[in-house]
Amino acid sequence: MYKKLTAMILAAVTALGMAACNNDDSSSKAKTKSSPFGKIMNIDEESSVSGQDSISSEKSIIETGAYARVGNNGAAAVYEVYMYSPDEPLDGKVTFRDLYGVHVLHTGVVGLVGAPIEVDYDSDEVKGGTLLFGVLKSELNGVRPDALMFMWYDEENQNYVELEQDTHMDELDDSLALYLPIDKPGVYLLVNKYAWLNAWGAGLDDNGLEEGYVQKPVENPFDKNENEGLSNEARWKKDVYTGDIIELADMDYMNSCIKDSSAEFNVSTVQQLAAACYYVNCCDDDKCSGITINLMADIDLSGVDWAPMGWDSQDTDNRFQGVFNGNGHTISNLKVDVGGFAGFFGGTLYCTVKDLNIVNADIKGGRNAAVLSPQDVRSLFSDIYVSGVTTSNEAGTMLGDEAAAKVLNCKQEVLANGSDLDGELSFTSYNKKLITDKFGRPEKIYLDGDYVVRASGIENKYSNMQWYVEVDGNRVYEGDNSERLSIDKVLANIAVNNTLPQGKYVVSLNAFVDGEYIRISNDLEIDIYKYAE
Repeated sequence: MYKKLTAMILAAVTALGMAACNNDDSSSKAKTKSSPFGKIMNIDEESSVSGQDSISSEKSIIETGAYARVGNNGAAAVYEVYMYSPDEPLDGKVTFRDLYGVHVLHTGVVGLVGAPIEVDYDSDEVKGGTLLFGVLKSELNGVRPDALMFMWYDEENQNYVELEQDTHMDELDDSLALYLPIDKPGVYLLVNKYAWLNAWGAGLDDNGLEEGYVQKPVENPFDKNENEGLSNEARWKKDVYTGDIIELADMDYMNSCIKDSSAEFNVSTVQQLAAACYYVNCCDDDKCSGITINLMADIDLSGVDWAPMGWDSQDTDNRFQGVFNGNGHTISNLKVDVGGFAGFFGGTLYCTVKDLNIVNADIKGGRNAAVLSPQDVRSLFSDIYVSGVTTSNEAGTMLGDEAAAKVLNCKQEVLANGSDLDGELSFTSYNKKLITDKFGRPEKIYLDGDYVVRASGIENKYSNMQWYVEVDGNRVYEGDNSERLSIDKVLANIAVNNTLPQGKYVVSLNAFVDGEYIRISNDLEIDIYKYAE
């Protein structure tokens, strides 16, 4: 194995590392020449690598780099990892960590091959180098070697960066060397690129598997549910931060608010609000969507260690799904300090929140933070005002991460990690704005004589593209990744009882760019009523 690793390292160095030291034509050719792996390279045959006279021994190159055996956590395909720099010895300066079964997000990546590896080094001291994964063919589970692609997790923007163009491969009899140049620490992983891209709607015909191979299920260690059989109340108390909620909650009041399949709270005190929070966080799955909370008075939470209302984990989705009606009242001095999702709500899903003020909030979260909800999917927020400060890796103002939230007549005066996010009401909308400003809107769409919206020359530009239609700024249709948009299809999808929403109709193209769906075309206003006639 030691000899095999040395051969892999030298092949990677030849192709990427040492050749970068020279700027003449010969070094340029060295960077693109065929790797010695094609000949099952013997270490003793290597005589001139990118300007060096010789490699005197097998150990000389090993000892200048950083090396680790991995794959012991349950994903055996990646069994060795190595990093080398031609400019400096890296031994003792770089560490590797196998994250399989340790980190939920990386372990659950679609198409993952082998273990995700965290590469850690001080970027002020180490400028980068060649990173190499040793891969066992016998553990590929039918994935073809040519389907393998490196990805890097961008911690700041919380998205995976595809490194297909940087992925290089050489082959031995029973092993592969996958390698690439890197200049940033972080999590690097290999995926079946066809499985990964198709998961985002690429529509590739190939699946990246050997012909005729029936892929065996790969066991995800997080599928083992240690909470199986536990109630949501037991899971909340066992796994989630509960703050002062349990001590404050008026349980007699809570029980009086529970109906057969729902619950309705008319809240006037801190104890009653804590009781509503307790019920939301402990309700059975079939009752979580039938909750109404009506705020009947202003509530001062000074001195209260608030636990977010609603939560989710690997095996439980207990986000708030009901109706919260503030009736124009104010919740003041909200304080949340938790390791995960932080806000008044811990997460919201298809809910309605309206007529509410939350002022002087202080929200700290480990991942996402926002005054109202740090993570939302398709909820309605209307007539809301929030103020305060939020702090986390990904800090929003009123909302954090959100997917198609509908926000009407809402205002914020919040500093998120010291910024007002240009007045945006969510971290997502702010991030989309940054990406759109950087990416621009390069595609042009137009309306033809048959009243069909068209674009041209885009079929191979984006792995995931959608037409987007809004009425007075509110999304009414999203779908269809063709180069033409049939107005008939839009009408069929948005009409309710044969009635169309009233307002100004605007069409644009969206695509997944740098981790967000953004508009990539001009906005095109269409007269839907004229067409419908």
